[in-house]
Amino acid sequence: MEYIPEEDAFICAKRRKLKYAFTRKAENKTGFVSERKVYICESCNRCGYKKECQRYVKATTKNPVKRIEITPEYDTVLAENQDRLLSDTGIQLRMNRSIQVEGAFGVLKQDLGFRRFLHRGSGNVHKMLYLLSMGFNLAKLHNRIQAGRVNTTLFTAKQTA
Repeated sequence: MEYIPEEDAFICAKRRKLKYAFTRKAENKTGFVSERKVYICESCNRCGYKKECQRYVKATTKNPVKRIEITPEYDTVLAENQDRLLSDTGIQLRMNRSIQVEGAFGVLKQDLGFRRFLHRGSGNVHKMLYLLSMGFNLAKLHNRIQAGRVNTTLFTAKQTA
């Protein structure tokens, strides 16, 4: 939907206006109270997009009016998080996170040939996992020493020309 800040209204796909009606406070299970702005449509009669827009409205109500709720504070937090994710630091952290976990399991399965635990009991499984992680970390340290990256913790993003 398209937002019109001058009128504090939304325009739906059928070009009908959803005007600001009121603000309501909503409390979730943990007790957090949020303020939500409620926008209500003028009329949804003979709208071709009614089923797509109002797919969660009960079929028993006749001519249900479209109603949306917006949480402005949440939207600002969402925008800040998006800016953080798209910053240079955020890109580097996401790149390194994607490298770390999946690769570790792949190395354990393919390179070290680990397919299943050979002992029963949580204590024995913990010991075997501890030995596997020590072997993995030693191999990783060896590779870092060979590559000359001993004191670096993160990979750097490659710059495209």
